[in-house]
Amino acid sequence: MRKMAAAFNTSVSALEDELMQLILDGQVQARIDSHNKILYAKDIDQRSTTFEKSLNMGLQYQRRTKALILRSAMLKNQIHVKSPPRDGSQSTEMTMAPGNSVSPRN
Repeated sequence: MRKMAAAFNTSVSALEDELMQLILDGQVQARIDSHNKILYAKDIDQRSTTFEKSLNMGLQYQRRTKALILRSAMLKNQIHVKSPPRDGSQSTEMTMAPGNSVSPRN
């Protein structure tokens, strides 16, 4: 941290305070050895991080697609579900348009 402070033209204690704030905010992945004045950066595996993000995006895509398919099927069959009133009563109502019947799928 002494070389770092000299490079940034600041004191070691001011640099340590600034780095501590960045670490607490999550902007820097590191830890500080205050006794020896050393900054240890955490090694992040970019490959596994990217894989985790892509897996999560795929799961979100599946969930949204299923919701859109369900919504379009409900609209196509003219199924309307009313939510309960906000006054606390728990009655729900489901209506179907006249002339439409739901047949079981094979």
